[in-house]
Amino acid sequence: MSGVEVTRAMYTKMKRERRIKANRIVGIIGFRQHFSSHPNRHSWDLCGHPLYWWVMKCAIETKYIKKILFWTEDKKAQDVARKMSDKFAIINRTVEECREPMWKFVDDLKSFNSRVNHIRPPFEFWANRDEEVKEALGFEPTLYVYFATNQPLVRAESVTRLIEAYFEDDIAENARMVLRDYQEPFFWTPDPAHPEYMIVWGFTGYAGRQARPTTLTPFGPDIITYRGRMHSMAYRTRYIIVGEDEYADIHNEDDLELARVKMKRRIENEQKERETV
Repeated sequence: MSGVEVTRAMYTKMKRERRIKANRIVGIIGFRQHFSSHPNRHSWDLCGHPLYWWVMKCAIETKYIKKILFWTEDKKAQDVARKMSDKFAIINRTVEECREPMWKFVDDLKSFNSRVNHIRPPFEFWANRDEEVKEALGFEPTLYVYFATNQPLVRAESVTRLIEAYFEDDIAENARMVLRDYQEPFFWTPDPAHPEYMIVWGFTGYAGRQARPTTLTPFGPDIITYRGRMHSMAYRTRYIIVGEDEYADIHNEDDLELARVKMKRRIENEQKERETV
């Protein structure tokens, strides 16, 4: 590296560390066992532990996270969290709050206010429980790292790298992990000649394989500001690319079986590394 590159790298590291120190970063793990498509899905066994245990472990081992909000109605999972680490701050979720639909439409105009969260009132989503959140944590958070409980293969090292990438960037509003070209070799896009219609981009007459731009599949932890909204497409989103071994989106038994194969391989590789040290 040249002298300029070394200086720039040192400045970036100092800037990142200063920003991280100035923030109160909180992890969030929220799930429901009742009224889901597959009841108790988040407790399915993955290599000796429930799905949520692996996500909890990842959150605990991630650097920079001061506390972890744990939002679920599952009393057993709450007990696991209490025994696992004092980093967990439990926000109780009632069974009634898990009932579908979580959203209801008040009119058919498709406006911003046409859809409202039907669990409020009398129930409140964790993001709207400011006083309860601050009391549980002991402070007011400034940044959330949201962990998806059905994605248990994410590594703590990758989440740490995602946080660092977010704070290194001057204008990013959130950050996501992504896979490169994972879902399929084609993607839909507006037709250049007739944008009101979609075409498949890829092995078509519009572009061959070499000309097709890189496609990215977001998944895993989502970094959002304390007052921010999750899953917004309008944010300036910083991202880091991770490998397929960290990807699992478990919704059924087939998804679970694939995750078992990947996790078993990871455990075996880690065991071999320990034996060679």
